[in-house]
Amino acid sequence: MKQYLLWTACGLMAIGGFGLLPFYLAAVALVLALLGIGNYGKNKATAFYCWAVLAAIILEPSLAYCSSLLAALLFVSGHRLLSGCFLFSQLPVLLGPCLPVASWWSSLYASGILFVLFMLVSEKFRKISEKLTATSLVLYGIALVIATSCTWELSPVNMERAEPGYEIGAAVEKVSGRKQKGEGKLVYNNKVYQNVKPEGTVYLDHDAHTDWDDSNFMQRRPWGQNFPIAGEPLRMAIGRDGALISNLGAALKKDSSHFVYGLMDGWSVVPLAISLGENLVLADSDFAVNCLAPYQQALIQRITGTDRGFMFFHFVCAAMLITILRWPKPWLTLVLVGVYFLSLWWPQAGDVRYVGRHHLWPHTDLGEGLVRVFQLNGGNVRFGSMGTKVLVVAEGFSAKRNKEKVVVLEPKAKVSMDGVVYEAGDVPQGVRDGVVDARLIFREKDALPSSIYQENGVIIIATGTPSLLAVNYLCSFL
Repeated sequence: MKQYLLWTACGLMAIGGFGLLPFYLAAVALVLALLGIGNYGKNKATAFYCWAVLAAIILEPSLAYCSSLLAALLFVSGHRLLSGCFLFSQLPVLLGPCLPVASWWSSLYASGILFVLFMLVSEKFRKISEKLTATSLVLYGIALVIATSCTWELSPVNMERAEPGYEIGAAVEKVSGRKQKGEGKLVYNNKVYQNVKPEGTVYLDHDAHTDWDDSNFMQRRPWGQNFPIAGEPLRMAIGRDGALISNLGAALKKDSSHFVYGLMDGWSVVPLAISLGENLVLADSDFAVNCLAPYQQALIQRITGTDRGFMFFHFVCAAMLITILRWPKPWLTLVLVGVYFLSLWWPQAGDVRYVGRHHLWPHTDLGEGLVRVFQLNGGNVRFGSMGTKVLVVAEGFSAKRNKEKVVVLEPKAKVSMDGVVYEAGDVPQGVRDGVVDARLIFREKDALPSSIYQENGVIIIATGTPSLLAVNYLCSFL
Protein backbone atom coordinates (compact mmCIF):
# COMPACT_ATOMS: atom_id res chain seq x y z
CA MET A 1 0.00 0.00 0.00
CA LYS A 2 2.83 2.41 0.91
CA GLN A 3 4.62 1.60 -2.35
CA TYR A 4 1.45 2.34 -4.34
CA LEU A 5 0.97 5.64 -2.51
CA LEU A 6 4.61 6.58 -3.10
CA TRP A 7 4.37 5.97 -6.86
CA THR A 8 1.07 7.84 -7.05
CA ALA A 9 2.46 10.82 -5.13
CA CYS A 10 5.58 10.90 -7.34
CA GLY A 11 3.35 10.78 -10.42
CA LEU A 12 1.40 13.74 -9.05
CA MET A 13 4.70 15.58 -8.52
CA ALA A 14 5.72 14.80 -12.11
CA ILE A 15 2.58 16.51 -13.45
CA GLY A 16 2.87 19.44 -11.05
CA GLY A 17 -0.28 18.66 -9.11
CA PHE A 18 -2.38 19.18 -12.28
CA GLY A 19 -1.03 22.75 -12.42
CA LEU A 20 -2.22 23.56 -8.89
CA LEU A 21 0.48 24.47 -6.41
CA PRO A 22 -1.41 23.23 -3.30
CA PHE A 23 -1.77 19.75 -4.88
CA TYR A 24 1.91 19.70 -5.81
CA LEU A 25 3.07 20.71 -2.32
CA ALA A 26 0.77 18.08 -0.80
CA ALA A 27 2.32 15.44 -3.09
CA VAL A 28 5.87 16.50 -2.08
CA ALA A 29 4.94 16.37 1.62
CA LEU A 30 3.37 12.91 1.17
CA VAL A 31 6.47 11.57 -0.61
CA LEU A 32 8.83 12.84 2.08
CA ALA A 33 6.57 11.58 4.87
CA LEU A 34 6.34 8.12 3.28
CA LEU A 35 10.11 7.98 2.79
CA GLY A 36 10.63 8.94 6.42
CA ILE A 37 8.13 6.38 7.73
CA GLY A 38 9.38 3.65 5.39
CA ASN A 39 13.00 4.09 6.46
CA TYR A 40 12.37 4.56 10.18
CA GLY A 41 12.51 0.86 10.96
CA LYS A 42 15.39 0.12 8.57
CA ASN A 43 17.63 3.15 8.79
CA LYS A 44 16.76 5.88 11.26
CA ALA A 45 19.47 8.18 9.86
CA THR A 46 17.88 8.11 6.39
CA ALA A 47 14.46 8.76 7.93
CA PHE A 48 15.92 11.76 9.74
CA TYR A 49 17.27 13.22 6.47
CA CYS A 50 13.85 12.84 4.84
CA TRP A 51 12.15 14.69 7.64
CA ALA A 52 14.93 17.31 7.71
CA VAL A 53 14.33 18.05 4.02
CA LEU A 54 10.59 18.30 4.70
CA ALA A 55 11.29 20.79 7.51
CA ALA A 56 13.53 22.80 5.16
CA ILE A 57 10.75 22.95 2.55
CA ILE A 58 8.28 24.18 5.18
CA LEU A 59 10.80 26.91 6.04
CA GLU A 60 11.48 27.76 2.36
CA PRO A 61 8.72 26.45 0.02
CA SER A 62 10.69 27.18 -3.17
CA LEU A 63 12.91 24.23 -2.26
CA ALA A 64 9.95 21.96 -3.12
CA TYR A 65 10.55 22.88 -6.79
CA CYS A 66 14.02 21.31 -6.70
CA SER A 67 13.45 18.10 -8.69
CA SER A 68 17.10 17.07 -8.34
CA LEU A 69 16.92 17.22 -4.52
CA LEU A 70 13.71 15.16 -4.42
CA ALA A 71 15.14 12.62 -6.89
CA ALA A 72 18.40 12.34 -4.93
CA LEU A 73 16.43 11.67 -1.75
CA LEU A 74 14.41 8.96 -3.52
CA PHE A 75 17.62 7.40 -4.83
CA VAL A 76 19.49 7.26 -1.50
CA SER A 77 16.32 5.96 0.21
CA GLY A 78 16.36 2.85 -1.97
CA HIS A 79 13.78 3.90 -4.58
CA ARG A 80 16.24 4.20 -7.45
CA LEU A 81 13.87 3.31 -10.26
CA LEU A 82 11.34 5.88 -9.06
CA SER A 83 14.10 8.50 -8.90
CA GLY A 84 15.09 7.90 -12.52
CA CYS A 85 11.46 7.81 -13.59
CA PHE A 86 10.74 11.19 -12.00
CA LEU A 87 13.78 12.93 -13.49
CA PHE A 88 13.15 11.49 -16.95
CA SER A 89 9.67 13.03 -16.93
CA GLN A 90 11.16 16.48 -16.20
CA LEU A 91 13.67 16.55 -19.08
CA PRO A 92 11.46 18.18 -21.78
CA VAL A 93 10.44 21.19 -19.70
CA LEU A 94 14.01 21.59 -18.40
CA LEU A 95 15.40 21.67 -21.94
CA GLY A 96 12.43 23.59 -23.38
CA PRO A 97 14.46 26.72 -24.30
CA CYS A 98 16.87 24.55 -26.30
CA LEU A 99 14.36 22.31 -28.09
CA PRO A 100 12.78 23.31 -31.43
CA VAL A 101 9.54 21.50 -30.62
CA ALA A 102 6.03 22.70 -29.81
CA SER A 103 5.36 23.90 -26.27
CA TRP A 104 2.89 21.07 -25.60
CA TRP A 105 5.96 18.81 -25.29
CA SER A 106 6.79 20.75 -22.11
CA SER A 107 3.30 20.46 -20.65
CA LEU A 108 2.54 18.69 -17.40
CA TYR A 109 0.67 15.95 -19.19
CA ALA A 110 3.61 15.22 -21.47
CA SER A 111 5.62 14.80 -18.24
CA GLY A 112 2.96 12.38 -16.99
CA ILE A 113 3.16 10.33 -20.21
CA LEU A 114 6.95 10.12 -19.95
CA PHE A 115 6.66 9.11 -16.28
CA VAL A 116 4.34 6.21 -17.13
CA LEU A 117 6.38 5.26 -20.20
CA PHE A 118 9.62 5.03 -18.23
CA MET A 119 7.89 2.97 -15.55
CA LEU A 120 6.42 0.50 -18.09
CA VAL A 121 9.70 0.07 -19.97
CA SER A 122 11.61 -0.47 -16.73
CA GLU A 123 9.09 -3.06 -15.56
CA LYS A 124 9.23 -4.94 -18.87
CA PHE A 125 13.02 -4.88 -19.17
CA ARG A 126 14.07 -5.31 -15.54
CA LYS A 127 17.63 -6.33 -16.48
CA ILE A 128 18.38 -2.87 -17.81
CA SER A 129 16.30 -0.86 -15.33
CA GLU A 130 19.40 0.05 -13.30
CA LYS A 131 21.14 1.31 -16.44
CA LEU A 132 18.04 3.28 -17.42
CA THR A 133 17.95 4.90 -14.00
CA ALA A 134 21.66 5.80 -14.10
CA THR A 135 21.25 7.20 -17.62
CA SER A 136 18.29 9.29 -16.49
CA LEU A 137 20.25 10.82 -13.60
CA VAL A 138 23.26 11.60 -15.78
CA LEU A 139 21.11 13.08 -18.56
CA TYR A 140 19.21 15.25 -16.10
CA GLY A 141 22.46 16.44 -14.51
CA ILE A 142 23.83 17.48 -17.91
CA ALA A 143 20.50 19.08 -18.86
CA LEU A 144 20.48 21.02 -15.58
CA VAL A 145 23.89 22.53 -16.35
CA ILE A 146 22.69 23.49 -19.85
CA ALA A 147 19.43 24.99 -18.56
CA THR A 148 21.21 26.96 -15.83
CA SER A 149 23.62 28.37 -18.42
CA CYS A 150 20.74 29.59 -20.63
CA THR A 151 20.39 33.33 -19.99
CA TRP A 152 18.91 36.28 -21.86
CA GLU A 153 18.76 40.05 -21.83
CA LEU A 154 15.74 42.03 -20.63
CA SER A 155 16.30 44.94 -22.98
CA PRO A 156 15.13 48.43 -21.91
CA VAL A 157 12.27 50.01 -23.87
CA ASN A 158 12.27 53.57 -25.13
CA MET A 159 8.84 54.70 -23.93
CA GLU A 160 7.50 58.19 -24.52
CA ARG A 161 4.99 59.76 -22.12
CA ALA A 162 5.12 56.78 -19.74
CA GLU A 163 5.04 57.34 -16.01
CA PRO A 164 8.29 56.35 -14.22
CA GLY A 165 6.71 53.32 -12.57
CA TYR A 166 5.56 51.85 -15.87
CA GLU A 167 8.76 52.23 -17.85
CA ILE A 168 10.85 49.13 -18.62
CA GLY A 169 14.57 49.21 -18.01
CA ALA A 170 15.82 51.11 -14.97
CA ALA A 171 14.45 48.77 -12.28
CA VAL A 172 15.47 45.65 -14.23
CA GLU A 173 19.03 46.95 -14.42
CA LYS A 174 18.95 47.89 -10.73
CA VAL A 175 17.74 44.41 -9.76
CA SER A 176 20.08 42.50 -12.09
CA GLY A 177 23.04 44.68 -11.22
CA ARG A 178 24.14 45.32 -14.81
CA LYS A 179 23.18 47.15 -17.99
CA GLN A 180 20.91 45.18 -20.31
CA LYS A 181 21.81 44.98 -23.99
CA GLY A 182 19.61 45.69 -27.00
CA GLU A 183 16.50 47.77 -27.45
CA GLY A 184 13.26 46.18 -26.33
CA LYS A 185 9.91 46.57 -28.06
CA LEU A 186 6.58 46.87 -26.24
CA VAL A 187 3.64 45.86 -28.47
CA TYR A 188 -0.02 46.08 -27.43
CA ASN A 189 -3.52 47.11 -28.50
CA ASN A 190 -2.87 46.96 -32.23
CA LYS A 191 -5.89 46.37 -34.46
CA VAL A 192 -3.77 45.23 -37.39
CA TYR A 193 -0.87 42.81 -37.77
CA GLN A 194 2.56 44.16 -36.81
CA ASN A 195 5.78 42.80 -38.29
CA VAL A 196 8.11 43.07 -35.28
CA LYS A 197 11.79 42.29 -35.68
CA PRO A 198 13.30 40.82 -32.48
CA GLU A 199 16.51 42.83 -32.07
CA GLY A 200 16.08 42.82 -28.32
CA THR A 201 13.44 41.61 -25.86
CA VAL A 202 9.90 41.66 -27.26
CA TYR A 203 7.29 42.55 -24.61
CA LEU A 204 3.77 41.67 -25.76
CA ASP A 205 0.52 42.72 -24.14
CA HIS A 206 -3.20 42.76 -24.99
CA ASP A 207 -4.10 42.37 -28.68
CA ALA A 208 -0.51 42.60 -29.89
CA HIS A 209 -1.16 40.99 -33.32
CA THR A 210 2.33 39.70 -34.10
CA ASP A 211 3.83 36.43 -35.32
CA TRP A 212 3.92 35.04 -31.77
CA ASP A 213 0.84 36.03 -29.77
CA ASP A 214 -2.23 33.83 -29.83
CA SER A 215 -4.97 35.69 -28.02
CA ASN A 216 -5.80 37.44 -24.81
CA PHE A 217 -5.54 35.20 -21.79
CA MET A 218 -6.95 35.61 -18.31
CA GLN A 219 -5.87 33.01 -15.80
CA ARG A 220 -8.70 31.31 -13.91
CA ARG A 221 -7.11 30.98 -10.51
CA PRO A 222 -5.31 33.25 -7.99
CA TRP A 223 -1.66 33.94 -8.84
CA GLY A 224 -0.27 32.14 -5.82
CA GLN A 225 -2.04 28.86 -6.72
CA ASN A 226 -0.36 28.44 -10.12
CA PHE A 227 2.30 25.79 -10.55
CA PRO A 228 4.81 27.40 -12.95
CA ILE A 229 5.58 25.25 -15.99
CA ALA A 230 9.33 25.74 -16.29
CA GLY A 231 12.64 24.03 -15.78
CA GLU A 232 13.96 23.63 -12.26
CA PRO A 233 16.09 26.84 -12.14
CA LEU A 234 13.31 29.13 -13.40
CA ARG A 235 10.65 27.36 -11.35
CA MET A 236 12.65 27.79 -8.14
CA ALA A 237 13.25 31.47 -8.95
CA ILE A 238 9.50 32.07 -9.34
CA GLY A 239 9.02 30.17 -6.07
CA ARG A 240 11.44 32.48 -4.27
CA ASP A 241 9.43 35.47 -5.49
CA GLY A 242 6.22 33.79 -4.33
CA ALA A 243 4.32 34.05 -7.64
CA LEU A 244 4.58 35.21 -11.21
CA ILE A 245 3.49 38.83 -10.71
CA SER A 246 2.00 39.82 -14.04
CA ASN A 247 -1.24 40.86 -15.64
CA LEU A 248 -1.15 37.84 -17.97
CA GLY A 249 -3.39 39.56 -20.47
CA ALA A 250 -1.80 37.82 -23.43
CA ALA A 251 -0.56 34.38 -24.41
CA LEU A 252 1.82 33.05 -27.05
CA LYS A 253 0.78 30.54 -29.70
CA LYS A 254 0.41 27.03 -28.33
CA ASP A 255 2.66 25.59 -31.02
CA SER A 256 5.50 27.97 -30.08
CA SER A 257 8.88 26.26 -29.86
CA HIS A 258 11.81 26.94 -27.51
CA PHE A 259 9.40 27.19 -24.57
CA VAL A 260 10.88 28.98 -21.53
CA TYR A 261 7.98 29.10 -19.06
CA GLY A 262 4.20 29.23 -18.90
CA LEU A 263 1.07 28.07 -17.09
CA MET A 264 -1.55 25.40 -17.59
CA ASP A 265 -4.99 26.44 -18.79
CA GLY A 266 -7.19 23.41 -18.34
CA TRP A 267 -5.57 20.60 -20.36
CA SER A 268 -3.23 22.74 -22.44
CA VAL A 269 -0.08 24.73 -21.75
CA VAL A 270 -0.12 28.52 -22.13
CA PRO A 271 3.34 29.71 -23.24
CA LEU A 272 4.28 33.01 -21.61
CA ALA A 273 7.93 33.20 -22.70
CA ILE A 274 9.85 31.70 -25.62
CA SER A 275 13.45 31.98 -26.71
CA LEU A 276 14.49 33.25 -30.13
CA GLY A 277 18.20 32.66 -29.92
CA GLU A 278 19.58 35.42 -27.70
CA ASN A 279 16.21 37.20 -27.54
CA LEU A 280 13.12 36.58 -25.44
CA VAL A 281 9.49 37.04 -26.43
CA LEU A 282 7.37 37.68 -23.33
CA ALA A 283 3.59 37.56 -23.14
CA ASP A 284 3.55 38.53 -19.47
CA SER A 285 5.74 41.61 -19.57
CA ASP A 286 4.24 43.43 -16.59
CA PHE A 287 6.79 41.99 -14.16
CA ALA A 288 9.55 43.95 -15.95
CA VAL A 289 8.05 47.43 -15.40
CA ASN A 290 9.81 49.57 -12.81
CA CYS A 291 7.14 49.38 -10.10
CA LEU A 292 6.94 45.56 -10.19
CA ALA A 293 10.48 44.47 -11.07
CA PRO A 294 11.76 44.67 -7.44
CA TYR A 295 9.07 42.11 -6.49
CA GLN A 296 10.17 39.70 -9.23
CA GLN A 297 13.83 39.96 -8.30
CA ALA A 298 14.67 36.25 -8.31
CA LEU A 299 13.11 35.63 -11.74
CA ILE A 300 14.82 38.65 -13.30
CA GLN A 301 18.18 37.58 -11.92
CA ARG A 302 17.63 34.04 -13.21
CA ILE A 303 16.66 35.20 -16.70
CA THR A 304 19.66 37.52 -16.90
CA GLY A 305 22.07 35.04 -15.30
CA THR A 306 23.01 37.36 -12.43
CA ASP A 307 21.96 34.94 -9.67
CA ARG A 308 25.48 33.56 -9.20
CA GLY A 309 24.83 31.91 -5.84
CA PHE A 310 21.86 29.97 -7.20
CA MET A 311 23.71 29.08 -10.40
CA PHE A 312 26.35 27.50 -8.19
CA PHE A 313 23.60 25.64 -6.32
CA HIS A 314 22.22 24.14 -9.55
CA PHE A 315 25.69 23.09 -10.65
CA VAL A 316 26.14 21.36 -7.26
CA CYS A 317 22.78 19.61 -7.80
CA ALA A 318 23.98 18.35 -11.19
CA ALA A 319 27.21 17.05 -9.70
CA MET A 320 25.28 15.41 -6.84
CA LEU A 321 23.08 13.40 -9.22
CA ILE A 322 26.18 11.86 -10.77
CA THR A 323 27.99 11.44 -7.44
CA ILE A 324 25.23 9.41 -5.77
CA LEU A 325 25.45 6.78 -8.51
CA ARG A 326 28.77 5.72 -6.96
CA TRP A 327 28.41 7.10 -3.46
CA PRO A 328 24.74 7.05 -2.35
CA LYS A 329 25.08 8.73 1.04
CA PRO A 330 21.79 10.13 2.45
CA TRP A 331 23.53 13.04 4.20
CA LEU A 332 24.52 14.45 0.80
CA THR A 333 20.96 15.73 0.42
CA LEU A 334 21.50 18.03 3.39
CA VAL A 335 24.54 19.44 1.60
CA LEU A 336 22.19 20.59 -1.17
CA VAL A 337 19.85 22.14 1.40
CA GLY A 338 22.78 23.90 3.08
CA VAL A 339 24.09 25.34 -0.19
CA TYR A 340 20.60 26.57 -1.10
CA PHE A 341 20.04 28.36 2.20
CA LEU A 342 23.53 29.87 2.02
CA SER A 343 22.65 31.32 -1.40
CA LEU A 344 19.24 32.42 -0.13
CA TRP A 345 20.55 34.22 2.94
CA TRP A 346 23.63 35.73 1.32
CA PRO A 347 23.51 39.55 1.86
CA GLN A 348 22.32 41.60 -1.11
CA ALA A 349 22.86 45.31 -1.56
CA GLY A 350 19.70 47.39 -1.72
CA ASP A 351 17.84 50.49 -0.60
CA VAL A 352 14.92 49.17 1.47
CA ARG A 353 15.22 46.36 4.01
CA TYR A 354 11.90 44.69 4.74
CA VAL A 355 11.44 42.45 7.77
CA GLY A 356 8.14 40.62 7.61
CA ARG A 357 6.24 38.34 5.26
CA HIS A 358 8.13 35.57 3.52
CA HIS A 359 7.10 36.77 0.05
CA LEU A 360 6.62 40.36 -1.04
CA TRP A 361 3.43 41.66 -2.65
CA PRO A 362 3.34 45.04 -4.45
CA HIS A 363 -0.39 45.82 -4.45
CA THR A 364 -0.86 46.73 -0.80
CA ASP A 365 -0.77 49.75 1.49
CA LEU A 366 1.38 47.80 3.95
CA GLY A 367 5.14 48.19 4.23
CA GLU A 368 6.02 45.74 1.48
CA GLY A 369 4.25 47.99 -1.05
CA LEU A 370 6.53 50.93 -0.25
CA VAL A 371 9.09 50.05 -2.94
CA ARG A 372 6.33 50.10 -5.59
CA VAL A 373 5.34 53.58 -4.42
CA PHE A 374 8.95 54.74 -4.57
CA GLN A 375 9.18 53.51 -8.18
CA LEU A 376 5.90 55.17 -9.15
CA ASN A 377 7.34 58.45 -7.90
CA GLY A 378 10.62 58.13 -9.78
CA GLY A 379 12.78 56.60 -7.05
CA ASN A 380 14.67 53.63 -8.50
CA VAL A 381 15.01 51.48 -5.38
CA ARG A 382 15.11 47.75 -4.65
CA PHE A 383 14.85 45.47 -1.65
CA GLY A 384 18.08 44.36 0.00
CA SER A 385 19.73 43.45 3.27
CA MET A 386 23.02 45.36 3.05
CA GLY A 387 23.69 49.08 2.66
CA THR A 388 19.99 49.93 2.96
CA LYS A 389 18.73 53.38 3.94
CA VAL A 390 15.12 52.57 4.89
CA LEU A 391 14.04 49.79 7.28
CA VAL A 392 10.42 48.62 7.23
CA VAL A 393 9.26 46.26 9.99
CA ALA A 394 5.96 44.44 9.43
CA GLU A 395 3.25 44.02 12.02
CA GLY A 396 4.33 41.81 14.92
CA PHE A 397 7.94 41.46 13.71
CA SER A 398 11.15 42.64 15.35
CA ALA A 399 14.38 43.90 13.80
CA LYS A 400 17.68 45.53 14.64
CA ARG A 401 18.63 48.73 12.86
CA ASN A 402 21.70 48.50 10.62
CA LYS A 403 22.65 52.11 9.87
CA GLU A 404 19.31 52.87 8.16
CA LYS A 405 18.30 56.55 8.26
CA VAL A 406 14.55 55.89 8.35
CA VAL A 407 12.68 53.20 10.27
CA VAL A 408 9.01 52.55 9.48
CA LEU A 409 7.08 50.46 12.01
CA GLU A 410 3.73 48.79 11.42
CA PRO A 411 1.47 48.11 14.45
CA LYS A 412 3.18 46.02 17.18
CA ALA A 413 6.44 46.05 15.25
CA LYS A 414 9.67 46.55 17.21
CA VAL A 415 13.11 47.88 16.36
CA SER A 416 16.24 47.85 18.48
CA MET A 417 18.53 50.90 18.23
CA ASP A 418 21.67 51.17 20.34
CA GLY A 419 20.19 48.77 22.88
CA VAL A 420 16.88 50.65 23.14
CA VAL A 421 13.65 49.01 21.91
CA TYR A 422 11.02 51.08 20.11
CA GLU A 423 7.56 49.65 19.43
CA ALA A 424 4.56 50.86 17.44
CA GLY A 425 1.18 50.78 19.17
CA ASP A 426 -1.84 49.03 17.66
CA VAL A 427 -4.49 51.71 18.37
CA PRO A 428 -5.24 53.84 15.27
CA GLN A 429 -4.63 57.58 15.79
CA GLY A 430 -6.05 58.86 12.49
CA VAL A 431 -3.96 61.52 10.76
CA ARG A 432 -1.37 62.68 13.25
CA ASP A 433 1.74 64.79 12.68
CA GLY A 434 1.11 64.45 8.94
CA VAL A 435 1.13 60.63 9.13
CA VAL A 436 -1.93 58.78 7.75
CA ASP A 437 -3.22 55.94 9.96
CA ALA A 438 -0.70 56.95 12.62
CA ARG A 439 0.27 54.87 15.64
CA LEU A 440 1.93 55.89 18.91
CA ILE A 441 5.61 55.07 19.42
CA PHE A 442 6.68 53.46 22.68
CA ARG A 443 10.27 53.82 23.90
CA GLU A 444 10.98 50.99 26.32
CA LYS A 445 7.18 50.82 26.84
CA ASP A 446 6.92 54.56 27.59
CA ALA A 447 4.61 56.35 25.13
CA LEU A 448 6.14 59.19 23.11
CA PRO A 449 4.01 62.22 22.19
CA SER A 450 4.29 61.82 18.42
CA SER A 451 4.04 59.25 15.64
CA ILE A 452 7.36 60.55 14.32
CA TYR A 453 10.42 60.35 16.54
CA GLN A 454 13.93 61.52 15.69
CA GLU A 455 17.10 60.69 17.55
CA ASN A 456 20.77 60.88 16.50
CA GLY A 457 19.83 61.52 12.87
CA VAL A 458 17.47 58.52 12.70
CA ILE A 459 13.74 58.98 12.08
CA ILE A 460 11.17 56.45 13.34
CA ILE A 461 7.64 56.55 11.89
CA ALA A 462 4.75 54.42 13.18
CA THR A 463 1.81 53.80 10.85
CA GLY A 464 -0.62 51.09 9.86
CA THR A 465 -0.27 51.93 6.14
CA PRO A 466 3.38 52.71 5.29
CA SER A 467 2.68 52.89 1.55
CA LEU A 468 0.52 55.99 2.15
CA LEU A 469 3.42 57.98 3.61
CA ALA A 470 4.70 61.09 1.85
CA VAL A 471 7.19 59.38 -0.43
CA ASN A 472 8.84 62.62 -1.56
CA TYR A 473 9.84 63.17 2.05
CA LEU A 474 11.29 59.67 2.32
CA CYS A 475 13.11 60.00 -1.04
CA SER A 476 15.27 62.74 0.47
CA PHE A 477 16.97 60.06 2.58
CA LEU A 478 17.78 57.75 -0.37
